[in-house]
Amino acid sequence: MGMNHLGEIARLTEIAKPNLALITNVAKAHLENFSGIQEIAQAKGELFAGLSAEAIAFVNLQDVWVSQIPTAAKQVGFGTEKSDFWVENFKSQDPNFLSLRAHVKEKSMDLKVRLLGQHNAYNVLAALVLADHFGVSLENIKTSLENFVSIAGRMQRIDLSQGRHLINDCYNANPASMAAALKTLADLKSDQKALAILGDMREVGESSQNEHYRIGELLGQLNIEAMLAVGEYSQSLLAGAQAASNFHVQDNLYACQNNAEAKTILGNKKDGFKGLKLQDFSWILIKGSRANHLEEIVQFVLSF
Repeated sequence: MGMNHLGEIARLTEIAKPNLALITNVAKAHLENFSGIQEIAQAKGELFAGLSAEAIAFVNLQDVWVSQIPTAAKQVGFGTEKSDFWVENFKSQDPNFLSLRAHVKEKSMDLKVRLLGQHNAYNVLAALVLADHFGVSLENIKTSLENFVSIAGRMQRIDLSQGRHLINDCYNANPASMAAALKTLADLKSDQKALAILGDMREVGESSQNEHYRIGELLGQLNIEAMLAVGEYSQSLLAGAQAASNFHVQDNLYACQNNAEAKTILGNKKDGFKGLKLQDFSWILIKGSRANHLEEIVQFVLSF
């Protein structure tokens, strides 16, 4: 169930009357319509609040907000602490796999899932918990998870020429997912060069400029070599990155208002990013909210 206002999930829960429910996490999304993350937790918590005592709530124990949501239902927890369902040793430094060790009751198994980002370990575990509830064998769980392929626009890795890679994560963005994507980019690039093409995060409300500035700061702190910011809040991203970056990286920071301008910068074979051309980046991340239509830039990079 999705929402961007209080009361929406309560109404959906009233209609559907679920007997099983899982909340993946609570983060700064749709802030435009809420007073803060506490209200977002309240809105998502309407799912657990609408459960009967006979229902089951699957609880992400590592999320400080989800773990505190009250419910009359029986609770089944999962996370990174020892319990019936937990994961450890999750790493996303291999360009092909998220590796992790999953513990299911008394049994354990090593998994290599074709997902990018350590944050996806919790999504893998959530899927595993639900599959176990429905009696799926561990063998089939392992096979299904390891055969999973991410959909377009959701941390989708696309291999380019000469051992280079594009991460297409342009379907949506909020401060939490943007930070996770940048940390993943930093993990994957190692000592190679990386470019982040970042669009606006929409529905962030009055804190938009501050949240974009903070994402720019994070990019600078992670020592990502270059950034091209696109959209209304591109200057805020640029200012944050400039404040946190060393002199060398500042030479490779750009801000523009729209996709047309972005493609002009990316297509400049002579100057590029102060001497770095598009082909010089081993990893390219493209991420922003849906309204940015950054799939246009994805297609441009693929055709370049």
